[in-house]
Amino acid sequence: MSNESKEKRERGPVGTAFDLTVGGTLLAADKAAELADEVIERGTNAAKAVGEEILKTADEAADEGKSAARSAAKQAKTVGKQAAASIRAGSDTRPYEERTKDELYELAAERDVEGRSDMTKDELIAALRA
Repeated sequence: MSNESKEKRERGPVGTAFDLTVGGTLLAADKAAELADEVIERGTNAAKAVGEEILKTADEAADEGKSAARSAAKQAKTVGKQAAASIRAGSDTRPYEERTKDELYELAAERDVEGRSDMTKDELIAALRA
C-alpha cells in the first residue's frame, strides 16, 4: 500500500475505500450507513405491510370458509331431519285413505297436529295434508 493511500485511511472515512458515490456525490461512510439503514427500514416496513395484508386476506378467507361450512352443516342437518321424519312417517307409502283412523292419529301425533283427538278420519287426512 502506498504512503498516500495509508494517509487517506488514517485521516478518516472521507477519501477512503468506505466512501460511497451516489449520483456523482461522494458520501462518507457514516452517511452511507444512514442511507443503508433507511433503505433497510423501508424494505422491512414494506415487507411487514405485505405480510399483514397476506394474513388479513388469509383470515378473511378462513372466515368465509367457516361461514360456508356452518351453512352447509345447517343445510345437512335440516335435510337429515326431513329424511328422518320422512322415514318415520313415510315408511308407509299407502295413501292416507287406505290407512286406518288409528294409523292416521299416530301420524298426526308424530307431527303434533293440534285437536287430533276430536278429528274424524277425513279431518285427520286434511290436517296431515295441510
